Amino acid sequence: MLKVTTANITTAGSINKLDLDTSQIWCIQEHKLMSTDSIAAFKTKQATNGWVSFLAPAILKDKAASGGVGFLWKPCQQISAEPISLVPGRLAMIALYTARWGVIHIYFICGHSGNGDGYLNTRLIDYTMGHAMAGKAPFIMAGDWNMEPMQLAGLAHRFPHHTKVLAPPGPTCFSPLSASTMDMFLIHPKLSLAVHHHAETDHTHRIATHIPVSIELT
Repeated sequence: MLKVTTANITTAGSINKLDLDTSQIWCIQEHKLMSTDSIAAFKTKQATNGWVSFLAPAILKDKAASGGVGFLWKPCQQISAEPISLVPGRLAMIALYTARWGVIHIYFICGHSGNGDGYLNTRLIDYTMGHAMAGKAPFIMAGDWNMEPMQLAGLAHRFPHHTKVLAPPGPTCFSPLSASTMDMFLIHPKLSLAVHHHAETDHTHRIATHIPVSIELT
């Protein structure tokens, strides 16, 4: 079994609010670290806890740090290629070898959240799907997409792959005025055979505005 979890942690320090041992691959977004030194310090700290990590730097938006994506995994996981940043602050990919499914690509998306940024999210999804189809490997896409599951399914439907949206039954993102489902997965049809349950939230983590969401592959 392989458990993959996506978590919008809002700041790098909030990583301490996650029980990392509940998953095997963590997709972390909104760490907001920009400098090489701060990312190196984060990696060193996680290494002392037994985790390997990759963080792509956040970007500067409206004079503040925005985005930042990355992965944490245990050394026992077979990584077939080093993680790479594909879109600064917004998209990264890791290639993982599994005994049953061979090499799979995990893409991690940090959606744009500003007013009027919807078209940027569409472009981000288009780019990610194009990259995934060119790679020819089964894929998992995870993240806070800043759109509801039906919107994501509609955008994904435009592509040849019959991908499947895996979202939890309840909300994942909370504000004082609303609750919505923004954190979810989009998976290759081949891998849909490996997932026998819907995506699940874990309320034991203590992130203020987002609940981590997981899927399990068998």
